[in-house]
Amino acid sequence: MPTEETVRDLPCDAKLVYVVLEKRGPFTFSELMNETYLSEDETMYALAVLEEDELVESTERPEGELYGVEGQQI
Repeated sequence: MPTEETVRDLPCDAKLVYVVLEKRGPFTFSELMNETYLSEDETMYALAVLEEDELVESTERPEGELYGVEGQQI
């Protein structure tokens, strides 16, 4: 579980995606775009930042890749 400071220091898009995944996830990429109202590019950037910091994990599903916060059942 990341510290509050770690999350606070994230770029705004990544912070939004992290909080949405933490509170309401997991989501597919398209569901995450709809839930956050971010563009495709913004969502990809946010996920890239979160994956680089190992704050989210993903798994491949028939409906698409499913994203959740690290340690969350996906």
